[in-house]
Amino acid sequence: MSQNQPRRRLELLTSWKEIATYLGKGVRTVQRWEARLGLPVIRPADSHSGIVMARPSDLEAWLVNRRQPLPRNLNGHGKSGADARATFRAYTVNEEMQHRNDLLSQLNNDLNNLLNNVDLPMVMVGADLTVRRYTPSAGTLLGLVNTDVGRPIPRLKFNLDLPWLEQVMLDVIRDAHRKQYDIQDRSDSRRYRFRFSPYKTLDNRIDGVVLSVIEIDEFHHDAGEPAAAKKTSNAKKKAAKSTRRN
Repeated sequence: MSQNQPRRRLELLTSWKEIATYLGKGVRTVQRWEARLGLPVIRPADSHSGIVMARPSDLEAWLVNRRQPLPRNLNGHGKSGADARATFRAYTVNEEMQHRNDLLSQLNNDLNNLLNNVDLPMVMVGADLTVRRYTPSAGTLLGLVNTDVGRPIPRLKFNLDLPWLEQVMLDVIRDAHRKQYDIQDRSDSRRYRFRFSPYKTLDNRIDGVVLSVIEIDEFHHDAGEPAAAKKTSNAKKKAAKSTRRN
């Protein structure tokens, strides 16, 4: 056969590997295209062994219908051309980015639904002590509003007296250890337990603090307010007494 004679086109691709090679992509990508985008493949009706086939003409028609250029590879299928290959690579990158955006959107929806349906005051704070997220019950208890997201803890005004909150969060980030403190609301005598946990990323970095609050029946003095908060509270009481005397 002359070297200048064109290669004969394949009539049928008989595996995911052949389909992926023909399209110039990985097996997982073309399997996702089949599941999400309707890539035309053939499965024998009487086969239970996972056999999959595809006609090159069907694949090319599918690409044309999606208004995308035909793939160009070095296996003799279709015409060659650097511009066509670059365009198809750009399409593939865009498809991968869209898939990742869909996953991120789904994860964000899952997280929002989880936080909105957890009947527990929780606040997620970044390493810079800015509020990232909070549950509705945390908004009610602490007085948080939507505009507080992105604002630093020291600049917020809470419903409860928490002068020690900033320092405790900084300690949790620095030491990477959990802490908990029991406080009593002076307005209605309710008691709460504040639990602080390091916010950890997938690569185990400390990137903030997760605060959760529960209402308790019994006040545990050994888990009371931090020493710094007690000193501040005592100083305020002394100042108030001094003012009354004068």
